[in-house]
Amino acid sequence: MGSMHLPLRILLITPALLGPALIHANDEVKASHDLVELHPGEERRNPPPDSSCPDWEKDFAQRKVGMEHYRSAIEEALRTANRGTLPTCNEAQRRKINSNNATAREGQIEVSNIAGLSEFKYDVIAPRNPPEPGEPIKTLVVFAGGPGNVFSRELGKFQSDDYQVLVADYAGMGKNALKTLTPGKDDQNLNLDDFANLMEKVIRKEIDSGQMKDYVLQGHSFGSVGATVVGSHLSNLPDTDKRYRPKGILIGGVAGFLNSPRPPHSSRGPAQLPLEWVPRIINNHVCILPQGHQCFDDKILEEILKPKKKKRISARLAKLYKSFSQEDPSPLQSFVRDALHWEASTNPRRAAEFLEKYFHPFDPGGLYCWYKTNFNDIVFLHREENASMMASVAALNCHLNEGRDPRCGCFKKNKPYTSLNYQIGPGTKLHYVNGDADGQTPLG
Repeated sequence: MGSMHLPLRILLITPALLGPALIHANDEVKASHDLVELHPGEERRNPPPDSSCPDWEKDFAQRKVGMEHYRSAIEEALRTANRGTLPTCNEAQRRKINSNNATAREGQIEVSNIAGLSEFKYDVIAPRNPPEPGEPIKTLVVFAGGPGNVFSRELGKFQSDDYQVLVADYAGMGKNALKTLTPGKDDQNLNLDDFANLMEKVIRKEIDSGQMKDYVLQGHSFGSVGATVVGSHLSNLPDTDKRYRPKGILIGGVAGFLNSPRPPHSSRGPAQLPLEWVPRIINNHVCILPQGHQCFDDKILEEILKPKKKKRISARLAKLYKSFSQEDPSPLQSFVRDALHWEASTNPRRAAEFLEKYFHPFDPGGLYCWYKTNFNDIVFLHREENASMMASVAALNCHLNEGRDPRCGCFKKNKPYTSLNYQIGPGTKLHYVNGDADGQTPLG
């Protein structure tokens, strides 16, 4: 049976609000994205300017069918591997990633320049410990990763003890989904520059109403892109509007700008390469999670201390991927790759525990229960949950990989995400949340 694995381009990095000590602030932005890199020898090509926009509704319907086929293929593969049966699983242990147990205030601004969207909504999560009367309200403005994470559904996880948190779904997603989606019309204002204009209106409204004073922008993974584009816009407001400028920008899970050499004054170490989607041969064996010339599998296996265990698990994986074909991986090969990546998005130790549990020895029944418990939570497989979100994700990604996706020709207003286009004003400092190495984010 051929693979039902869907063509994907986006890597998940689990968002984190704040990390350890902030270091290395530079005025020039060096943040980037979590998309797969070009393969060696592949050229970055701009799409033809006359590219037409896709029928988003039709494309989404096809993707939905493809995901249903992939699920069916996974279940059949695990049934076969488990001698024709599937166990009864306790799904009560499902990973809880969403929580809305927080006091939040919903705000909105009127929108006139985005077809299909008449109002732009956002949420402000109150701190657990409100400030004393007369004290300024400290605010963190958080930008979603993905792109495709919908923070309005996860408000509880952003609540802080001492500062309020403002979150807004990108245009086309969540609370800001488009009400109409005519190709070539309603999809033309889903870019980050229009989003920055919307966020400026939100910031002005909150500050002018006394609900907000000093604030900082924060982004993790793709959120670092949103934070720096919006930060570039806001930090360069004229002096007459300097009270609307952010005090700083916090970014984590980042790499280098597209096509931009590292500035000579930078002391930041080499950026970690993002993981590639398709397993390939590295050092004479199949690497499930390639990372440039390195194999992220090795970092995962380093978390397993006993040499015999490592050897047995490596042998099991080698057996599973023995007949691996990049053009046509089996459903089980694709599923293990997606599952391992999902666990690794938290940290290598969690991925190592996954391998210990299900590949020492090989346990297809246990893998099936993992699938029943966790598959729906794998954001990078399910983030495009409707046609509006599909268009929004495509538009945001096209700031980064305009030469890889033919749909990018649809978005006439998108600018490439480069340091030339998005400079941070001198009054706003850029901080790397987890330091130069950003070790908390293994995939960043």
